[in-house]
Amino acid sequence: MKTKKQLGLLIFIVIVLTALITWAVNNYIVYGVTDETTGKFRIATQIIQRNSYNKVTDIELQEGSIHGMVDSLNDPHSAYMTAAEVQAFENSFLSEYIGIGITTSKIIDGFMVTEVAKNSPAENADVRVYDVIKSINGEKIIQNDKTIADYLKNGSSAKTLTILRGTEEVEIIITEATVDYAQTLSQVHIVDGRKIMVFNLQRFTNKTVELLTADLEKLKDDSIESVIFDLRNNTGGEVDVAKGIIQKISSNKNIAFSIAKAEETTSKNAIESEKIIEKVTTNNPELQIKQPMLMLVNENTASAAEIVAATLNRNDGVRIVGNKTYGKSSIQELFKMNDGSAIKVTTKKWAMPDGTVLIDGEGLEPSEKSIDSLPFTISTVGAKKVYVLGDRDRVGSTTIADTQMILNYFGYDTARADGLFDNQTREQLLMFQADNGITQTGEIDTNTLIFLNKKLIAYTSDVAHDVTLQLGFKLLKN
Repeated sequence: MKTKKQLGLLIFIVIVLTALITWAVNNYIVYGVTDETTGKFRIATQIIQRNSYNKVTDIELQEGSIHGMVDSLNDPHSAYMTAAEVQAFENSFLSEYIGIGITTSKIIDGFMVTEVAKNSPAENADVRVYDVIKSINGEKIIQNDKTIADYLKNGSSAKTLTILRGTEEVEIIITEATVDYAQTLSQVHIVDGRKIMVFNLQRFTNKTVELLTADLEKLKDDSIESVIFDLRNNTGGEVDVAKGIIQKISSNKNIAFSIAKAEETTSKNAIESEKIIEKVTTNNPELQIKQPMLMLVNENTASAAEIVAATLNRNDGVRIVGNKTYGKSSIQELFKMNDGSAIKVTTKKWAMPDGTVLIDGEGLEPSEKSIDSLPFTISTVGAKKVYVLGDRDRVGSTTIADTQMILNYFGYDTARADGLFDNQTREQLLMFQADNGITQTGEIDTNTLIFLNKKLIAYTSDVAHDVTLQLGFKLLKN
């Protein structure tokens, strides 16, 4: 594979450079080179075309070549994305989209519904959490790499879902419409008679700042005694969202954060003042939230979410509770090409109020440490195939390891969580299947995944099990 990728890189560069293909990146800049530059690549092209035993299409060479170029950057945050991946990436930052309003997990030959959006077509049609979608518009869900979006995109806006609900099969017709996932950010919890408002900031969207502004008005109610910003599992998003949040609530004691071009920073730990291209400030004389406040973070809190946490902590003294954050000071930009695909590359870095930057992989240390219990770090377990004794997780898959971790957590001791399906894992699976009335196959099959995910969802739905949130409640009480 490595040889194929390297050869693909040479082929694609030849195609691009000799044909003078225009890349539509931002302002549609045309990149041209001389014949001297391409000479070696032409020779490599001829060698491959005339002698290679393995035959690949021009498109396959092109795609592999771009992947190879991006891989050569040795940057885990840079990536080549297909047109479909770009659309999914951009949609992840949108609050609204056209669809039916469900979140699912692929479980071999079906999609298990793990969340139904409020006021969505799915909710109105009585689709429920734990339902398993077996076919869409007559097309059966089978073992493959297709996502729920791949099945839904075909046909008209009216979708016929065949659903397995327990042992009963039901058919539901749904018409796609605008779905708004983020209708409010806040929820009030009553703890020992005290009202604590928790802001769910686990995802930054294009409506986050707007919703935050509306929810901040609720804090004028004197009965709200404390505030929690929950940034756990927020992997980032648009820096402008972080900027908007900070400018709404942080004080103007210092620069909130600063940005510099990545290639112009010579220090690993700080941004030199002369390299700064943007300084983000606020107009607030003081922190705009008057109630006692803290933030929840974990190892998945990254990038733009770390900007918010770092600014409120360093500038305003807001406590950080949870586990050490991910550690990501780099900022990426998406450069689209004319076929809808794009290259995401690191172009900038951000710094905290004192000018220091987070070293990659070394995040913010909480003032009060709490590690989320396992079920809160694994949303659901998905699989594209049945796993049996002797199987091992391959690159990009964690099905066996996730299953082992969940079994271990709930008292079924597999003695490992490394993704190798051994005899003890099989024995514990058999016990789990027997305890839950599932056919005892000793395999990670559809029914086993359904019951594992049911157990996970039920457990995490109870805030009493959320040890980090409970610690936050306790700290605000003292």
